[in-house]
Amino acid sequence: FPVTIRKTIGTATYTSNLLLKGTSGGIIDATRTVDLETVAVAKVVSFSPYNCNYYSNYFDGTGDFLSTPTGPAAFDFSSTKDLTFECWVNLTTSGLYCLFDIQECQPFRFIYNAGTFQWQATSSGGTILSYAYTLTPGRWYHVAFVRSADTLYLFVDGALLTTASYTSNWVASATGAVRVGCNRGDTWFVNGYLS
Repeated sequence: FPVTIRKTIGTATYTSNLLLKGTSGGIIDATRTVDLETVAVAKVVSFSPYNCNYYSNYFDGTGDFLSTPTGPAAFDFSSTKDLTFECWVNLTTSGLYCLFDIQECQPFRFIYNAGTFQWQATSSGGTILSYAYTLTPGRWYHVAFVRSADTLYLFVDGALLTTASYTSNWVASATGAVRVGCNRGDTWFVNGYLS
């Protein structure tokens, strides 16, 4: 599965294409031969909430993000399908961060805004689930956003924090990309680690 890492420093932009390495879960470059720990200036950092075989990506808040070359329709995020988005989060500072964004999908994004989780998924970018929760910088948290039928759920470290009803269909197009670490407008860059 290809992933593109883009890093902007000043006016220069560096792009690296990565591929997940089969069932071993490693990351290799686009030539399919070189195991990576650092790509351009984006780092793959080892961490261990539970296991030494996991890795995280460090985002410095100034332009780092991961994206797919394929439009969101390829992932079938549309309609009322059940889904789970989950990640490990370790922020360096508090701020407005987009953890996950699907471009051209109404929008569809998961945000942490200085003490509040938000799930946005309406044509106007309105919030359909929101919950105040403080993430302490420098600490790992497991965060999961879940849709099951017409109910949305937010979990942090396995604890259910809130639910919301949502009966609308999502509409995904074939354009745009799926992004991790920023929103579609190249703003709200994460400052910290995501895995």
